Amino acid sequence: MQKPKRTGINGAVKLIRIVSVLAMLGVAGGAGVYAGSANETSKAAKVLLAVFAHPDDETVCAGVLARAVANGWEVRVIFATAGDAGADVSGRNLKGAALGKEREREGASALAALGVKRPPSFLGFGDGTVARSRTQVKERLIKELGGLKPDVILTFGPDGFTGHADHIAVGKATDDAAKEAAPASAVYHAVLGRQLEGWAAVAGVAVPKGTKLPENLVTVDVKQFEAERLGSLDCHKTQWTPEVQARLRDFRRAYSFEEFVWSGGGLGAPGKWVGP
Repeated sequence: MQKPKRTGINGAVKLIRIVSVLAMLGVAGGAGVYAGSANETSKAAKVLLAVFAHPDDETVCAGVLARAVANGWEVRVIFATAGDAGADVSGRNLKGAALGKEREREGASALAALGVKRPPSFLGFGDGTVARSRTQVKERLIKELGGLKPDVILTFGPDGFTGHADHIAVGKATDDAAKEAAPASAVYHAVLGRQLEGWAAVAGVAVPKGTKLPENLVTVDVKQFEAERLGSLDCHKTQWTPEVQARLRDFRRAYSFEEFVWSGGGLGAPGKWVGP
């Protein structure tokens, strides 16, 4: 979930944005729905599409991607950019196109670690440009959706999970494209609900008092996919320093679930999970 010209986690800025958005929502901390183990929801021949801004964004729903594979769903992932404007923390000092190519490889490896058979698609937009290219991103996604006809779509919500402008823009473009080209697809936003305190620890900041859970929160059990989730984290060598990587691994071990809010479409409904 990298940001142009960043090194490591943009902790304080990201958390402030996260909790600010949650606070603006002003929602009550409803219990929502808890989806059980993978074999309880097994359905074959369905399509799950995840749409994000950068390679490594898939980590927000890595467990659900692995769960979908285990349930026989076809999983597709689209990244709007290659993450080419970020900082390389691997020590190789890769930049620009070279960094973008490496992050494309890292993204493909991370998905393979989750069991996803198809490599990700990259729309080719510049890292850090998605907000001003949102209309073009939407148009590209409409073309993609026409052929895929996914049952479920995962993306970012209005808070972008971390407040990143590219995340927010790709989520909005996905919502708009789905409404126009795939109204039968249930769209879910990846969010920080009960995980927020743990994410704050990763970023090294405190959660402001009064922060509330998103309304109609859906919690999906991914405990049995811990190995896949941790393995996919290890693939992003240019994104995270060893220290940040360790904190992210601890975070994944501590939270064996992932959280979403239904945005609209398909057979979904507030507080209802129709994914794998």
